[in-house]
Amino acid sequence: MENHSNQKEDSMENISKILHKRPPQGRFRDQLFWLVDLIYACKASNNLVLKEEAKLMEKALAHLSDYLETGNQAALDEATQRVEQFARIVKSAVTGVIINFNIFLSYSTKDSDFFEIPRIAKMLESYKEISKVYYWEKDSGQNIIEYMEENLERSKVFIYFCSQNSKISKSVKLERSAAIQLQQEGKMRILPVFQDPTDIPLLIKPFLGVEFQKDNIEGFIQNLYKEIFRS
Repeated sequence: MENHSNQKEDSMENISKILHKRPPQGRFRDQLFWLVDLIYACKASNNLVLKEEAKLMEKALAHLSDYLETGNQAALDEATQRVEQFARIVKSAVTGVIINFNIFLSYSTKDSDFFEIPRIAKMLESYKEISKVYYWEKDSGQNIIEYMEENLERSKVFIYFCSQNSKISKSVKLERSAAIQLQQEGKMRILPVFQDPTDIPLLIKPFLGVEFQKDNIEGFIQNLYKEIFRS
């Protein structure tokens, strides 16, 4: 236990040392070892954003495996871009620069009052780790397609409010499809919010979710926050 505690205390220093080594040139195997060391150092830190980034980066490593198995250059290029982004975010955390950790709320506007979407967004943004929470009604002056393309790419977590209305909403279906693609690429986590489990779409069911508590919004937000940054 004592060694584990000391490891956490020294984790930011370890991250800084790994970063200063920079990715080794030449040998792909050595570059991969450098990346894995950085991921483990981030997972061992007390920085919740770095923990989340490390989990997403582990998912993205699957694309490196695709390249090794198939020689697919597109898979290599995509994985390389993700590694570079990961390194920039980690460097920002080490140097004290604010990291953009954004969340995208996907819901039917017919359910906005029931789920209290503006209130939820405001409460989530009160946490220091969360930079911005995107939701359609706040930015409704923008074209819906442009809104999705710009803000989904900027977000780390996709919170999907499950209901019968969201199941049949065309815009929500588009958001859901895009989020699943980003999740498969290791760029985003999907987190369902539900009151009735039967409202969860089939493709969203595998993801761990949070039950909505209409009569206890504060408790719901606490559970949602814990799940967003679950280790």
